[in-house]
Amino acid sequence: MRFLEIRFRVKSPAIVTRRRSERGFKSSLDSIPGSTLRGALLSSLFYQGRVSRENLEKERNDPSLICTPAYPVVKDEKSWPSHPFVFRCKATHQLVLNKAGEVIEDLEAGRTPAIPIVCPEGHAALESLHPKLIDSKGNLVAPENFSSICVGINKNRA
Repeated sequence: MRFLEIRFRVKSPAIVTRRRSERGFKSSLDSIPGSTLRGALLSSLFYQGRVSRENLEKERNDPSLICTPAYPVVKDEKSWPSHPFVFRCKATHQLVLNKAGEVIEDLEAGRTPAIPIVCPEGHAALESLHPKLIDSKGNLVAPENFSSICVGINKNRA
């Protein structure tokens, strides 16, 4: 098994939305889902003649290419979704980090994990950052996006 990290730049506007519901697409995403990325890679390889139609069928029935979601890299800094134990003080905007590893160790040892309820300055107004995107320094990462609603109407059916 090989693991590859791919960095790419979107050269044209991309529409990346949550799964379609009965009333249309819900909202834009801050990342590219793994299934979307996998489909784009396989399509590109197929159109370049590097993957045959038979191999695509085989890949559809028995996947060998697995992709995780693609999270943005901003100013050469990777980002990923924050875990449930990352908080920020609403008053000072200071990051209050509780490492998930420590929580897991406490739970496995039968101890009650120490989850912060106040920031270092004593403010009790903590905001959970889960599942927002953060970088390695704990800064929020928000890719540029634009949302709009489009409605198509067939004038022959009106």
